[in-house]
Amino acid sequence: MFKVLLLSASLFLPFTAIAFDNFDECGELEAALIEQQFLLELDTPFEQKTKSHGLRVTFGNEIEDFDYPYISFVHPDFFEDTNALEAYERQYQIEDELVRSINGINISSLTSEEFYREFEKEKITLVIDVMEEEITLESNKQEFRSTPIFVNATLGEVRGISTKTNSFAAKVSEQTIWADPRIDPIGVAVMQKAPTQNTSLAENRMAGFYCVLSNEFLSSIRFPLPEVEPQNFEFGENATRSRSIIYTYSNLDCAPNDAECEQHSDGLRGQFGVSGSSLSIFELREEYYGTFYESFDLRKFPFDAHTLTAKFDLDHLQARDFYELKKDPFSIASAAKAFVDYDSVNSGWDFVDYNVWENSDFYAPLNVRVPILAVEVNVERQSSYYVLKIMLPILLVLLMSWSIFWIDIRQLESRLTIGIVCLLSLIAYNFVIDSEIPKLGYVTLMDVFILLSYLFAGFSIVATVAIRYLRDKDRFKYRSESLNNIAAYAGPTCYAGASLISGAYFLL
Repeated sequence: MFKVLLLSASLFLPFTAIAFDNFDECGELEAALIEQQFLLELDTPFEQKTKSHGLRVTFGNEIEDFDYPYISFVHPDFFEDTNALEAYERQYQIEDELVRSINGINISSLTSEEFYREFEKEKITLVIDVMEEEITLESNKQEFRSTPIFVNATLGEVRGISTKTNSFAAKVSEQTIWADPRIDPIGVAVMQKAPTQNTSLAENRMAGFYCVLSNEFLSSIRFPLPEVEPQNFEFGENATRSRSIIYTYSNLDCAPNDAECEQHSDGLRGQFGVSGSSLSIFELREEYYGTFYESFDLRKFPFDAHTLTAKFDLDHLQARDFYELKKDPFSIASAAKAFVDYDSVNSGWDFVDYNVWENSDFYAPLNVRVPILAVEVNVERQSSYYVLKIMLPILLVLLMSWSIFWIDIRQLESRLTIGIVCLLSLIAYNFVIDSEIPKLGYVTLMDVFILLSYLFAGFSIVATVAIRYLRDKDRFKYRSESLNNIAAYAGPTCYAGASLISGAYFLL
C-alpha cells in the first residue's frame, strides 16, 4: 500500500509513527472502519461536551508577563434574552477591549495563575473597558457541544497584489487536524495484530502507525470531513487542488521515569481534550492557488500600507452544530517562514508582518454565528518607483514651467509655449497613475500632488499673460517687472508649502 513519511515529523506527534514490514495495517484499519461504521456512528462528527462561559481571552504580551487580557471571542449564547443578531452586534462592541477586573478584583493585582483560577469559577463577572464607558458582563458556565479542529492556513508566493482590481494572488497550504477518540479501539486492535518481532515497535513504546486514506473511501462510509474554505476567493484558472487525508494512531503510554514522554503525552491530551492512553488524529492537507479579493484604502498612495486578509470558514450548515475552529499553535511560525524564504525585491511590496487569528462571523441566511480563521499579511508599497519615476519628473517639469519667469517679458509666445508644453506633460503623467489604481470616490496623496502641480503650472501661464498685459499698460514698466520677480519666487515657495501641508495631512 502507498505510504508516505509525511507524519514522521508531524507537529502534533513528538514520536515517530511507523510502517510495519509484511503487515497491511492500513488494510486492517479500513476493514475495521467499514465493519464498525454504524456501531461507532462514524457518519456524524465526534462531539466533545464542555462547560464554558463562552468567552476567550488573549493577552497583549506573553502570558508570563501577564499584560492586560483582552476579550477576543464571545459566543452569542453568552448573552441572555437576545437573539443571534443582537448578540453578534454586542460581541463586536466589546471585542478586542481590555478586561479591567474579574469578580471585583483589579487585573493589575493578579498573576496569570490567579486570573485563571477566577476565570474557571462557575460564575464570573468581568468589567470591560471601552472607549466611553465600562461594560459589566456576568456569566454562568454553560454546556457546549463541539468538535474542535485546528487549522494551519499558510499563504505562500503572495504575488500579483493589485490595488487596481482590489485583489492579491497566493498559494494556499492548508492543514485541518482533529482528533476522533471513537477510532482509538480500532487503532489498538491494529497495533495488537502487528508483528511482535518488529524491533522498532519494541524499542519505541510511543510508536504508532499512519495511513493515507482516500476521499472516496471516507465518502463510502459517510465519514464527514470538515470542509474549510477560503472566503472571497477565486480558484486560479486550470489550477489543481491537491488533497491528502492522513490518519495517525499514537500510543500515549510512557516508560517509567520518562519525563519527556510524559510531557509530550500530557500536551497532546490537553491539546485535543482527550484523557486516554491513545490518540487518533485525522489530518486533511490541501494546496491550491487562486485570488483573494480585498478592499484597499489608497488615501496614502503611493506611501500606502495594507493588511492582506485571507479568511477561512467551514460549511455553514455544519459549523453551527459541530465544529469549533481553532488556529494551529504552530501556524504563525510556519507561515512567517514562508515569507522569510520569499524574495519580495521585485514584487513592488515589502512584507512587514504576519499574523493568524481566530474569530467568528455572522452568517445572515441562517442567522447564526460561524467560526472563521483569518490570515493577515501586512505589506508596504515600495514607493521608490513612484518617487523616482513619477514624482521627481513631475517636479522637474514644474521647474521648467516656472523658468518662464526668467525669460524676457516681451517674449510672450516663447513663455506660453513652454508653459503649455509642461502642462500637457503633467496630464500625460496622470494617465500613468490611472493605470495603477481604480476609480475612487476619494482623493489620494498622489491625486493632491498632481492637482497642485496642475494648479501651479497653470498659474505660471496665467501669471505670464497678466504680466505681459500689465507691461503693455504700464508706462514705467517697473510694476510688471516687480510682479514677474515676485512670481518667480512665490510660485515654488507656495508649492513647497502646499505640498508639505498635504503630505502631513495624509501621512500623519
